[in-house]
Amino acid sequence: MQKSRAILRIFPAKALPAPALHGRSTILGLLRKEQLENRRFLGTGINIFHKRNHNLLSSLETNCNLCHIRRLGTEDKQDVTFSFSNGLPVISVPLPSRKEMCKFVLRPVATTVGNFLSDLRQEDQGIDRAVIFATDGSRIAACTKIEHLMQNAFVLHINDQSYEVNPPKLEQTPVETSTDLDQAKILIAQLYGQLNIEEHQLIQQQQLLERLENLKTEILPLEQRKDRMAEKAKWRTSLLMWGGLAMMGTQFGILARLTWWEYSWDIMEPVTYFITYGTAIIMYGYFLLTQKEYVYPDARDRQYMRFFYRQAERTKFDVNKYNKLCGEIAQAEQDLKRLRDPLHLNLPAEPITIPHDPEGSKP
Repeated sequence: MQKSRAILRIFPAKALPAPALHGRSTILGLLRKEQLENRRFLGTGINIFHKRNHNLLSSLETNCNLCHIRRLGTEDKQDVTFSFSNGLPVISVPLPSRKEMCKFVLRPVATTVGNFLSDLRQEDQGIDRAVIFATDGSRIAACTKIEHLMQNAFVLHINDQSYEVNPPKLEQTPVETSTDLDQAKILIAQLYGQLNIEEHQLIQQQQLLERLENLKTEILPLEQRKDRMAEKAKWRTSLLMWGGLAMMGTQFGILARLTWWEYSWDIMEPVTYFITYGTAIIMYGYFLLTQKEYVYPDARDRQYMRFFYRQAERTKFDVNKYNKLCGEIAQAEQDLKRLRDPLHLNLPAEPITIPHDPEGSKP
């Protein structure tokens, strides 16, 4: 079957009849007539008709001064634009939810890509995905500075839309300028500290004094109970030490009686030897038990602690709480001492005095 071709009669502007140039209705009537005639053709003739019909509309718009005809269901796509305001770059981005442009002011040195994308999501809650890619398809990290981002073109992806952005060239901030800016920030912080150091020191000192007073008030009843138990443990330890001395004196008297009155030295010498060796065995057992050498001060302190903890357990005295409060009081006093140090008050430090040794200075 031979394919039919659609034949369109196109009238140039100069060849149109006189009535066709007088109104838009006559031209639209000609178009409807051509459409009815071309509906009979099948196959590729329909595509040719649409193509020629589109060319006819363009020709009529140009030559006959017709108004623009807009297709239904199509919208103009808004693009991302860059501009400068007060020396700062401003990027205008179309928001997908509200179909409106939103401007974001960027700081080249301080703002990063992550900050910009976070502000974009916060502005429009309908944005599920917002990323930036380079023109070669590689993703740009969120920690990238805006200053570096604006050096080359990039692609902004918002949900299912892609916007190719060609930012204007931005002058890079020299390294010396950034260093000077950091030094200026440090100097400003030091100046602020110098101007407000006295007030700050007074506030901290007042807080430490209040904390120290509260801690001492809380530990006072525990301190009183601890003093009573310490006195009792000390008395019992002293009684035990004096009891040991009395026992040793009694042992000496018995051995002397047996040696010079009841028996002779030849009989009592082996007895005293075994008593001495038995004492050495007891001292070695003490070492195995305590892992410390038997010396009188250590033995006295150990016995004192045994008496003290025994009373604390019997009277329900919280030793851990008492030790914790003592540590906090010591820390507060140390902080208060450091706070009153001349260096913290920006006062000259005390001079270091070196004792002069006249004998050591002689050659």
